[in-house]
Amino acid sequence: MVKTIYDPAYQRLIARIKAQRINERLTQVEAGRRVCMSRNWVAKIEMCELRLDVLHFVRLCRAYHLKASDLIKDLEEEPSLDDPSLTIRRIFMLHLGGAVM
Repeated sequence: MVKTIYDPAYQRLIARIKAQRINERLTQVEAGRRVCMSRNWVAKIEMCELRLDVLHFVRLCRAYHLKASDLIKDLEEEPSLDDPSLTIRRIFMLHLGGAVM
């Protein structure tokens, strides 16, 4: 079984969280302080080297003014790569994080 940190959906989730940190104009040091973690921890999460547990996910969302439930809802609504109606092109676009047509 492949680790979830390599799952394209997980990587898109982390990319959204990172983008929000940048939009909030927070450094990794400041972000780490908001959740009582180190800059190194934030960097490893953002590089998908560490798996973000649910409690830290919620804390980061709060620190970055995101609604965790909105991000989870987006994951739930994302089509499964096992869906037989997906074409090869759509699967490729999902893996790249692009729009699904």
